[in-house]
Amino acid sequence: MKEIQEDKKIRIVTCNVPITYLTAIDKLITSGNHQGLYPSRSELIRIAVREFLLKELEAAKEFEKLKFQSRNKDEIITESKEINQPAILKKIKTP
Repeated sequence: MKEIQEDKKIRIVTCNVPITYLTAIDKLITSGNHQGLYPSRSELIRIAVREFLLKELEAAKEFEKLKFQSRNKDEIITESKEINQPAILKKIKTP
């Protein structure tokens, strides 16, 4: 149960982005009379970071799988053998 509570903690992260990125983000968020795809900049950025991490962690997992295969050329890896996923990959959930 403690792990679930830790997932709900949110930290403020400050980063500098080009004005062109903010302009594009603002076109996708709801503001005033404009109905956007996302309710706020924060929500859009959280979703973008989550999707990026899922994609990159999956690519890293596949890369490790290929490295493992190249080290053990004599052994054939079947789908039944599972490469351990990084712990963070298991915690990230998609909507």
